[in-house]
Amino acid sequence: MATQNLYRCTNQQGDYYVVAEHPTQASERLVAYLAAADYGFGSDREPSRIELIARATGHPSGAGKEVLVLVLHSG
Repeated sequence: MATQNLYRCTNQQGDYYVVAEHPTQASERLVAYLAAADYGFGSDREPSRIELIARATGHPSGAGKEVLVLVLHSG
């Protein structure tokens, strides 16, 4: 399974948190989700900002497990 990260995607409608491998995939997943729900207009669904909130990283024990590590950004 590919490494998953947590992104905050901001669009005209607000902030959404999306789990994806990379920012492009996060945007695609959000737009698809909102389109399937018929929520808002097409032009408002596209994120204007995507921020990495947390990333999965190898477990310190080296056991091959992945954990989600929160990375807090100020400002």
